[in-house]
Amino acid sequence: MGAFGPTDGWAAKLFTLLFRWFGPSTAGTIYSFGCTLLVGVLCNFVFGVFCSRVLIRGASRVKALRNPWLYGGPKQLGKPETDPRQTAKYEIIKNRKKLLGVSGVIIALVLVCSLVLGVSMDIQFKGGAMITLGYEGEADLAGIGSLVEQTVGSGVSIQTGENVATGEHSLTLTLPGMDTVSTEELDALMTGLAEQYPDNAFAQLSISNVNPTIGGEFLRKSMVAVLAAIVLILIYIGVRFRKIGGLPAGVMAVIALINDLIVVFGVFVVLRIPLNGNFIAAMLTILGYSINDTVVMYDRIRENRGLYENKMPFDQLVNLSVNQSLRRSVNTTVTTCLALFTVCVVAVVFGLDSIFTFVLPLMVGMISGLYTSLFVTTSLWVLWNERKKSKKAS
Repeated sequence: MGAFGPTDGWAAKLFTLLFRWFGPSTAGTIYSFGCTLLVGVLCNFVFGVFCSRVLIRGASRVKALRNPWLYGGPKQLGKPETDPRQTAKYEIIKNRKKLLGVSGVIIALVLVCSLVLGVSMDIQFKGGAMITLGYEGEADLAGIGSLVEQTVGSGVSIQTGENVATGEHSLTLTLPGMDTVSTEELDALMTGLAEQYPDNAFAQLSISNVNPTIGGEFLRKSMVAVLAAIVLILIYIGVRFRKIGGLPAGVMAVIALINDLIVVFGVFVVLRIPLNGNFIAAMLTILGYSINDTVVMYDRIRENRGLYENKMPFDQLVNLSVNQSLRRSVNTTVTTCLALFTVCVVAVVFGLDSIFTFVLPLMVGMISGLYTSLFVTTSLWVLWNERKKSKKAS
C-alpha cells in the first residue's frame, strides 16, 4: 500500500523515505488489493481470536460440551510423555535432504524454463501502449494479431474480456516496447479492423501509453517493495522467536519465502503470462500467507521446547512439531485453494483473463508455501543447528 497507493496516504507517508526516489508512480489495483487484504486480515484476527474465544468459553459452561475431543484434543487427557498425540507419526526431518532436493529441482526447472522460454514483461514494466476495443460476436484472435503487427509494426499480446453485467465483449491489445501509438496508426488499425471484420463492429474504448522510463521505475519500485516486505518479515521473526532461534530462524523462513516467490515466477514463465501488476500482487500475497504457516510452526516448536525442555533432541522436537501442525496447515491451505479454484473456474467460464492470471499463480504459490513452511524451513533449521553443534564440538 505504501509503494502503490496515493502519495498523500498514510501508508505512503510511512514509507516515504523508501519510495520517494521513484516518484508518484501508482498502481490502483495493487493498492486496492492490499487494502482489502489488510482489512480482511484484521477482521479475521478480531473474529478468529477474540470472538471465537468468547463463543468457546460460553460453550465450555455446558457440561456436555466440555470433552476435549470436541475441540481436537484427546478423549482423555494425560501427561505429554504418555499422550499418543504427542508422538510423531511421520519421520519428516530424517528425510530432510530429499525434501530439500525436491525444492532444489523445482528451482532449477524454473531457471531452465526462464532461459529457454524467456521472460516477457507487460507494458507496466517495459513501457508500451495498451488499446482496449469493444466488439460483437466471435473474434479471430490470430488474424487480429497479424493485422495489428502489420499496421503498427510491433508485437502484440491479446486478452479477451467480458462485462458480466452487460455481456459486452472486449479485446485488450498490449504493444510492449512502443513509446506511443500515433493517431494515424490508430486510425489505420480501426479502418483495417472494420474492413476485414465488419461483423464484429470493433469500437475503441480506451488507449493508454506507458513511457519506458516510467515502466522501468515501476519495476524497480516493485522489487524494492518485495525486498522491504522480506526485511520486515525477517525482523519480525527474529524478534518474535528470539528465545528459540531468533535471527537464524528468520533467515530460514526468508529462504523458504524466496523459494515460494521463484515458484510463482515459474508459473508466469511456463504459462507465458507477461509480468505485470498481478505478478507483484501475487508475490506480496504469498509473502504474507506463507509466513503465516511458518509462524504457526515456530510457535509449536517454542511450546514443545518449553514442554520438554532438554529431554528431546532438537531434530526430534522439530519433527514432532511438524507432525502436530501438519493437519492444521493442510486444512488451511486446502480451504483457501478451494476458494481460489472456484474463482479460477469462474474466470475461465467468463473469459476474465486478468483475474485468472492472478489467481492461478497465487494458488500454486500457496501450495508451495505449505510445502516450504512444513518441510523446507524446518529442514534448513535442523541442518543449521547440526552444523552449529559440530563447530562447537570441534
